[in-house]
Amino acid sequence: MYDSEESGMQRKWVTGLALAAFLLLAVSAPLAAQSGITMEGGPGQSVTFTGQGSGTNTIGVALGTCTGGACSLTGTESGTGSLSSTGSFDITSTANSISLTPSSTTAGLFTVNATSPINFTLTGTAGSQSGTLLSGSLDLVNFYQQPGPTVGSGSMIGSFNENMAANMTITGGILASAFSSNGGVMQLNVQFTSPVSISTLEGTSLSEVATLISSSITPTPEPSSLLLFGAGLLMLGGVLRRRLRYQGGMKAAS
Repeated sequence: MYDSEESGMQRKWVTGLALAAFLLLAVSAPLAAQSGITMEGGPGQSVTFTGQGSGTNTIGVALGTCTGGACSLTGTESGTGSLSSTGSFDITSTANSISLTPSSTTAGLFTVNATSPINFTLTGTAGSQSGTLLSGSLDLVNFYQQPGPTVGSGSMIGSFNENMAANMTITGGILASAFSSNGGVMQLNVQFTSPVSISTLEGTSLSEVATLISSSITPTPEPSSLLLFGAGLLMLGGVLRRRLRYQGGMKAAS
């Protein structure tokens, strides 16, 4: 009787584990192999941080070169997976429209405020098609500055959208179909030549310049995919807990 009961329980565990594993593999495989675009700034492409004067702790940001009231940050791009492509990018904004406000709890962390739209355009070739690859608007969420990867390198690095919040609105382009209704994420990484924190610019009219070293664009997963992934984890945990309880009960009975 015990052998028959144990055999039945083992079949249930195997079925439960197989179903949980299927859910995890079905969802985690596409997430792990997520398509993306890598961008690199061209020669002289920089981001300038400027204190907004005495009595204020905000810091102004100029993305790229500003002329005639408009700023432009440009470079090359290459994509993989469903975003496979080659071309160039252009991020445009209105001069003096972007500013940083320091966090009251975390050193080096700033909230980004923009009074005018930040637009981006990717142009190039994807497969047999050429033209506008992506177009849309960008919402810079935050900026975080920290020491460079090599201790004593005499530099600082910084990232816009460090927390990877969904912040891209896609309006069109050849690659637009690769993005869900949630849009995507763009992260901009810059490197400073000075080891000085930009927080020292607060209350001054001084500036510090950083160079765009890399940037990335990734689609935001659909909520349904994230729910399935979570369901697989919960099911797997439930099956393992039941097995441990049953084994504990069998040991007690013996």
